[in-house]
Amino acid sequence: MFSASFIFNFLNRQLGVVLSLSGMGAALYLTPHCPTIGFLYAVTALLGLSNGIYNVSQTVWVIEMWEGEAGPWIQGAHFSYAVGTLIPSLLLGPFLTKESDDENGSTTAMPPKNERMWIPFTVVGIIVTIAVVIQSYLFAFQRYVPLLESEQLDLERSNNNIQSKDPDKLESTPPRKEMNPKYLKWTLIVLSAKFLGFYSGMEMVSFQFISIFAQFGELGFSESQGAQVITALTGSYAVGRGVGIFAILKIPPQFMLGVNLIILFAASIVLLVIGNSTVGLWVGVCLLGIGYSTVNPSFCAYIARHLKFTNAIGSLMIVSGSVVGAIFPIVIGKQIEENPTVLTYVNLLSTSLITVAILIILKLTYSRNKTLSKMV
Repeated sequence: MFSASFIFNFLNRQLGVVLSLSGMGAALYLTPHCPTIGFLYAVTALLGLSNGIYNVSQTVWVIEMWEGEAGPWIQGAHFSYAVGTLIPSLLLGPFLTKESDDENGSTTAMPPKNERMWIPFTVVGIIVTIAVVIQSYLFAFQRYVPLLESEQLDLERSNNNIQSKDPDKLESTPPRKEMNPKYLKWTLIVLSAKFLGFYSGMEMVSFQFISIFAQFGELGFSESQGAQVITALTGSYAVGRGVGIFAILKIPPQFMLGVNLIILFAASIVLLVIGNSTVGLWVGVCLLGIGYSTVNPSFCAYIARHLKFTNAIGSLMIVSGSVVGAIFPIVIGKQIEENPTVLTYVNLLSTSLITVAILIILKLTYSRNKTLSKMV
């Protein structure tokens, strides 16, 4: 992912999207046909690299085009992603076993279906291929050309000149004395990386392990039922992001973030206290999906107003999420079959940490805005 910070300094971002989508499509086609574990690792690395480059490019691209007005467009992009997360669980469900553990801990043998796993991977690969065709057409006939840095500076100076024509403001405005801009910039970068790191890791392991949580918990769900749990999570996730597209037009992103964090705390408590009941599990999972739904786009919409996103900054933030996302599965994977509640405790800890991070960010940005308003 971090390579994208350098790649897009020399490569057209739109072409980078085409190439990264092509890499993802190729990896999906190849995954069910890997002859050796080493080949599977190589294909997985290609998928991860392509996905990382795409994440950096589309996030920075949207913010670059819309800047402070990027909120609804970020929400729309993430809504499309949320709808896409519904597809794998729906496709994979019929190819997974439907037996569950009986009281003696034994299972009923089912005929293996692994030889047909190429079908869902191919279907998803075709969907990605369609995206490659669309983006290739746009690159060929509707190419996006970003403003040069000099043009951006000229535009900013033009805007400043227009504002300075007000004689009242010209006479009453003293020289601006802001807090150290470098200190503020790097503090926001570090806190944002912390926020996105722990949030991305938490979201990643929830989607990865929620079915195992249901299977190895007291309810003992089957693999097929576990896929249904994932569908409930991704379905509520998509609904929340669909609502977020319109909510961001009227509601400040920081307020939406606060609501999301409250819901995430509630979801973890529900799963921890009554997650061993059928109703408690489904309610907790749906709350988890709604809580996750607009955290990332709302945060990006807010921080884009106070921090200029570049390829390097975007890469740093996404890499931080990947690092935490790589550590969390190691921690949870070793324990979740014996102690499924470890997933809930990790979510509670992560929610607490990102809450602290966003509160500090809000304090810094509000203090700066208040200082600037007194100087105008």
